[in-house]
Order: sequence, then structure tokens, then C-alpha cells
Amino acid sequence: MRWRIVFILLFLGGVGTLAFFLVRERLEEKMVARALPVPDGDVEIAWFNTSTGGVAWERFVLGIHRVVRTSANLEMDDSRAFLDQSTATPEIVLSWKDGPGKLRIRWYKQTGAIGTSEWIDALAQRNPAPLAIIGGGTSDRALDLAQKLNDRTQWRGSRPLFFITTATANEVDLPGGERRSLTQIYPDRTFRFCFTNEQMAKAVIDFLWQDAELRPRGGAAAKIEDEPYPVVFPIRWDDDPYSIDLYERFHQAVQAKTEKRFISQFTSHAAYSVGSFERVNQVEDGIAQNILAELPIQPGQRSLLIMPTSTTPARRFLRALAGDSPLIGRHLVAVNGDAISINDVYRDGSLLWNIRDVPIPLVFFAHQNPIGWDEYLPPPTGTDDVLLLAEMVRVLTATIRPSGGELVRDADALLRNMRSQKIIAFDGVGNREKGSEFIVCLKPEISGDGRIGMRAPLQVWTRSARNEWSRVRPEETLLAPALSRPVRRDGPSSP
Repeated sequence: MRWRIVFILLFLGGVGTLAFFLVRERLEEKMVARALPVPDGDVEIAWFNTSTGGVAWERFVLGIHRVVRTSANLEMDDSRAFLDQSTATPEIVLSWKDGPGKLRIRWYKQTGAIGTSEWIDALAQRNPAPLAIIGGGTSDRALDLAQKLNDRTQWRGSRPLFFITTATANEVDLPGGERRSLTQIYPDRTFRFCFTNEQMAKAVIDFLWQDAELRPRGGAAAKIEDEPYPVVFPIRWDDDPYSIDLYERFHQAVQAKTEKRFISQFTSHAAYSVGSFERVNQVEDGIAQNILAELPIQPGQRSLLIMPTSTTPARRFLRALAGDSPLIGRHLVAVNGDAISINDVYRDGSLLWNIRDVPIPLVFFAHQNPIGWDEYLPPPTGTDDVLLLAEMVRVLTATIRPSGGELVRDADALLRNMRSQKIIAFDGVGNREKGSEFIVCLKPEISGDGRIGMRAPLQVWTRSARNEWSRVRPEETLLAPALSRPVRRDGPSSP
């Protein structure tokens, strides 16, 4: 009797599974990319992101709200910004009090059934085409979108512009081994609103060398020109295009800063970044052991760890170093680009970046002020993403309808306005030239008797036009949290 019940349950489970896949296949067959119509007199900008990108869309909407609140002429309708149906197309409508026409910003979601190509085809066949497409949260997604835009030459009107949000790679790999600037994949119509890897690496290294507590040095001499050359440990993760490009930019920045007077102990290539939350993979474990064996630990010596990777690999790698040598933070400082955020070390720090597990100084980059808190953007969540998107919207609204002018209805006209606008300076290939750079600096406290503090001071710095660094909100003392569990070392995880 018992076996009969088990058989029936297995049979029903199999039938249910088969039915699920048949229904899903039938639904996906019916799902097609349908671009929403644009009412007469209005224009559209398309926001491209995956269907799971709800948080990014929410932060984008917050950025739009911020622009509207500070404008005497803009009005916003967000009644369709957050829809109940997951397959529906959210929309923000902006209008101007002193003139006709509306700007419709719509989130076209990429799914397993409808990808980037399908949405581009649908938008290209609709009249009118969008003025611009916003996307490229990562370098690989920006590359994919730029290639598909470049391949699609027929549009109902001018080809749309491409606005990159946070993809930072200077160059990307193309088939055949060619490397090309990311903004030149879809040439003359691409604008990048974030800083590049090269700009981030230069800013981080410039800040590091002016900080007397963190500056890499080979000895305890007072003047850098009299010091032994500092030791640099560069690592890159070869399955991550962001890591490969940023690694090269950091290496160039260190060379320029030291006039090539540094010791590159060895270049480590981690073939893959796959691993657990807590433990390094086997390749990372070997690199960590090499660093521990070669790290100079005499008084006054501090080496540099170039670590261009995302939060999880970076955290577990530093944890492996500190697990074998808990006081390694006295002799090592780690740098990163924008892959680690202030949310990782501050808002979620007790879990993602427990300072007692990773008591190593860390310096990384932010594209906007990450602690620009106010009544609309309260702490502890970082504000850099909202402020970056708000700046993008400010540029868009100023160029789509210049002050006292008519609403732009053609992407070529928008391109001319983008090149002449004064809010953000772009170079000849569409990269952001300059602006306010922000550095986040985490300094664990290690006492003279070797005790690691329960919390670590967290500082944010920005650079002025005169190339001087100053603290943001110096009146506040920010402390990165930590759990009380002791530092320990785990063996490598399986590949």
C-alpha cells in the first residue's frame, strides 16, 4: 500500500512538471516584444534592464523625483511607474509647464523570451523611434547593447543615442582578439555618464599616495623619494572583463605615480571568480599563500594589493589573508574600483564586510557622493546611484527641451544638443571628461597590542578642480559595523 502511494505521488509530480514546462513554452511562444505607442507630440526614451532590475528602476525613479523637485518648470506623472503585472511596461511621464509635449521614459524588460534584440527590432519598426536608449549597467551588458544597436541600421527616423549608466571598462574584447573602446562600438552616438576604469584607477591611486597613513612604502623613511620602492601585488580575475580592464588601468596608474619605481612581486591570474561566500577557491588560495610568503612586514613597510573584482571574491580573498595573518592590515592596503559600494561596507557591513574578518584598509571609488543623505534619501543606504541617475535626467531634460526652445523630436537634433550642453563635459568619443570624483576609505583600527577594533572609521573624500582632496561631512564620524566572531581561516572551497 505504501509503495502504491509513493508511485502515485511520483506519477502526479511527473505529470505536474510536464504540464508546467508545456504551459511555460506555450506562454513564451505568445510573448512578443510590443513597443508601446507614442502619442502625437510626445517623445520617448527607452530604459533597458532585465525583468529582475526592479531596484535599479526604483533608484532611477528616485533620481527623476529629485530633478523634478528642484525644477520650477518640470512636472512628473509616476502613476504607471510601478505596475502590478510583471510583464507590463512601467512608465514615467515628464512634462513642461511652459510648453506642449511630454517625455515618456519606459522600462522595456529583458527576459528569457524577449531579449535585447527583440526589443530593438520592435522599437525600430515603430514610428517614432525612441530618441535614446539608456542601459549598460555592466560592461558586458553595455557591449551587447552597443553591438546590437550598431548592427540595426534601419529605424523609423534617426538612430537613437545610447546612454551608458555605470559600465566603466575603457576597452572591451571583440571576436578575433581585437580590443576597442566601449564607446566606439556604437560610434558617435554613445555617451557614458559614469567615469571610466582609467579615471577611477587614477583617482584611487592619487588619493592613496597623498594619505600619509595609507601610502604604500618600502620602508620608514620620511620622504617618498628616499624610500625603498613599495611592493605591489596585482591580481586579476580572467573570467571578468571588468577585472581585466581595471587591472590594466591600476597598473598604469601606479607606474605613472611612482615613475615605475615600484616592485611588482608577481602578477596573479585567477582563472575564475566562482567560489563560496566565506571561502576562497583553490586558485585564490594559492595566490593568497604566495602573498603571505612575500609580503614585507618590517616596521613602516606597507604594500599595495590591486584587487579589481566584485564584493564577494574581494571579501573572501582578504578574509583568507587575514585568517592566516590577523595583523596584516598594518602592512597592506587594498584598492578597488566601483565594484564594492558603501552599502557593502556600511549599510550591510556587519554581514558583507565584517571588519573583524577583513581588518585590512580598503580604498574604492564612487561616481557621486555616496553619503549625500537628506530627508528624501535617508541613511544608511548609499546615495551615489540615485545622484548619478539624477544627473543623467538633468542632462536629458535640458537637451530634449532646451530652455525657451521646442521639444526635440529627432535623435540627430538631440545629438547636437548633447554635444553643446554644459552640465557634463564629454570627450570626442563620448566618455565623461571630468566631474566630482569620490573616494571611500575604510581604515580598521589595530591597537599597539594587536587588538582589532569592533568598528572601523569610514571616510568619504572628494577632489576639487584644484586637485585637492577634502572630506565629505567631516563633522560626522561614520563607523563600519562588525560582528564579534573571531577571525579565522577556512580552507579553499572546491572549484
